Amino acid sequence: MTPWAAAQVLPAHYGQSELPPLDNPGKTILLLFSHGSGQEFVNDPCEMQKYNAAYGVPAIVHDLYGQAVGDLKIVVDGYCTPTRRGYYNMNDHSGDPKVMLRANDIEARARSFIAAGVPAKQIFLVGHSAGGWASLMLKARNPELANSVIAFAPAFAGQRKGRKPGWEWLHEKYAGEIQKATRLDAMVFAIENDAFETPEHLKFLSAIPGVTQVVVPDNKIEQVACDSSTSSHALVRNPCFRHTQFDRLKQYIEQRLQDAQ
Repeated sequence: MTPWAAAQVLPAHYGQSELPPLDNPGKTILLLFSHGSGQEFVNDPCEMQKYNAAYGVPAIVHDLYGQAVGDLKIVVDGYCTPTRRGYYNMNDHSGDPKVMLRANDIEARARSFIAAGVPAKQIFLVGHSAGGWASLMLKARNPELANSVIAFAPAFAGQRKGRKPGWEWLHEKYAGEIQKATRLDAMVFAIENDAFETPEHLKFLSAIPGVTQVVVPDNKIEQVACDSSTSSHALVRNPCFRHTQFDRLKQYIEQRLQDAQ
């Protein structure tokens, strides 16, 4: 049952550096969520304690918390990565960009859960925008670290229109590295009219074995009108997305767990 009436009370562990309490790590399905990023040299905020906030856990992901899949239970980790800013110089391509540092942080977090007893096959890397891109990068270079990626409007290096050459160079470099993956188990939501990455721009991902690309219109989904106050890029936080895509997310998780047996 889709939990639309669920209380908008967030777990106390959202945004904390400590791992969330796990009643039974071996029976836990972990959704490790990472939010998007702002400007390279500006600290990203962390709004994990705010319901459906721009730098927090989307409502549709929070809805999955506590859901059962067989004898397993879903736990969401609203994780604020230690890295808040990047150090990439677009003029000479020196320094590590925020997205790479965030991928490293996500890797460390995932390994902490594995050490705590959560099987890697039950870990899903979930992210929006740069959080989704960083999760794809991490999964591509460490395929055994997690079951799959769920990426909402994955993006990196700012909006495509007006992107500086130095950022375009890095964008293509990282896209090329992801493309080298022989397999990348992921569900990627590409949003029409997204100023950062349109479905056409993300089409390169669908050529990788294991990737399922879901193209979503930004104005109406399955006859459910979308709130126009939400940008295309932030559609994951729009009620129209939440009301139409919950079952798809849960079914994907269920199928991936079956495939991992």
